[in-house]
Amino acid sequence: MADTPRIQLTLEPDREALRALPLLRGFPDRRLAVLQKTARLVHFGSDEVVFRADEPLDELHYLLDGQIGATRPRLGNEEDVVDVLLPVRPLCLPEVLIGLPAPIGARTLTSARLITLSASRFREMIGSDPRLMRPVFDAMARDAHDLAVQHYVGKMRSIVQRLAGYLFSLIKDPEEKPARFIIPYDTETLAARFGCTTSGITNSFDSLRTIGVEKRNRAVVVQDAAALQVFASSSGQPTKRRSNGWQRRRGVTDEGKSPPHKKKLGRVPGPKRLCKVPDCGKPVHGRGYCVAHYRMSRPICKVPGCTKPSHAYGYCGTHYSRLQSHGDPTKLVRTK
Repeated sequence: MADTPRIQLTLEPDREALRALPLLRGFPDRRLAVLQKTARLVHFGSDEVVFRADEPLDELHYLLDGQIGATRPRLGNEEDVVDVLLPVRPLCLPEVLIGLPAPIGARTLTSARLITLSASRFREMIGSDPRLMRPVFDAMARDAHDLAVQHYVGKMRSIVQRLAGYLFSLIKDPEEKPARFIIPYDTETLAARFGCTTSGITNSFDSLRTIGVEKRNRAVVVQDAAALQVFASSSGQPTKRRSNGWQRRRGVTDEGKSPPHKKKLGRVPGPKRLCKVPDCGKPVHGRGYCVAHYRMSRPICKVPGCTKPSHAYGYCGTHYSRLQSHGDPTKLVRTK
């Protein structure tokens, strides 16, 4: 990209062209005659730099027709288009009046026609006659109001809703079904205007298919304009988010909260069983006996002469281990 325009045709605008600008409507003829001497009518081609960000502005540029992209620099000597500036409006008017560097750069997206005025002459003229400040103040206040509306509408609405509102504004007859029109921007320019990526615009159009919006290249077909308007104006209303599989498995609701846990109804505890030995009164451990009487109730080891209680298969622990090791509960193997 070149730093200076490749194609720049300069002409001197007539006085009527200056008077048609909302910014200069309150200026008397003698003031317009002075501005006309330094004013230029400039024609730019597509993709040409008008001025760069963070540079001082020695001219006031007034866009008459065409599209200009507001740019901001980033690493690698590249620029990002952060907005689309449309006619008819002055570019960076507050910075020109105060003498501050440009907060944005300006690069033509299409061929454009601008009127440029000397910034120093314009400031000197306003300073010498306070009455000229009224139309300038009105232009700045109107521009600040438009920016505030865009800012707060952008906070209240998603990209999909803002895109839906823009598409509805392009419909000439809302009663027409279906409504057909052509978008004047490509996907990249739309992304710059809405402050998102090109994939965000593509995903937004995919979301609008559910309400009957179809897009092919720049041609758009809207099946129901009323439904599109309702969707676009539903700012501040949370949309119902569909829970994914993980949320359904974990029991998370659409609002992102876990449902309240229901108290499980367990078995109603009955009266405690007591040992069946008379006058014992202790709870049952096994076979109707408490721990002590259960051990006493176990039969004696069936090996003759053994008085230990049985552990398994009628044998005590010692004879049962011998049975498992040697096959004979009475066999005792002595080690040397």
